[in-house]
Amino acid sequence: MAICSSSFQLWPLSFNKLNTLRKNIHTPDEFRDVTEALARAGLESSNLILGIDFTKSNEWTGKNSFNRKSLHHTGNVPNPYEQAISILEKTLATFDEDNLIPCFGFGDASTHDQDVFSFYPDDGFCNGFEEVLSWYREIIPHI
Repeated sequence: MAICSSSFQLWPLSFNKLNTLRKNIHTPDEFRDVTEALARAGLESSNLILGIDFTKSNEWTGKNSFNRKSLHHTGNVPNPYEQAISILEKTLATFDEDNLIPCFGFGDASTHDQDVFSFYPDDGFCNGFEEVLSWYREIIPHI
């Protein structure tokens, strides 16, 4: 999964920003702590772009880390991708001014490593993370 932010670059970091980030590195008690640390480090707004990996590596990795299931397996327990999307929502939604999230998948049987596909029809944007999760769950059975 990849995230892009046009208003806050993690690389290259200035020395002062790097020190600020180091001071804020700790195990957060709540996702709010992460959001506050990002704000203290200088993040004011972001334009998120989400990319989700649908390569076969999700099956191989899931065999070792997700009860022998693909990392995209949906069921009663949120899969790692659903968990990551939820964490992004809890930590970054505050900074996303328009709530529009372009969301793409790659590495599936049709795109391989040559192209991406949009989650939303006509290459539109998802309206918030709830819609990202909804489209993700809609797409999974067809991958």
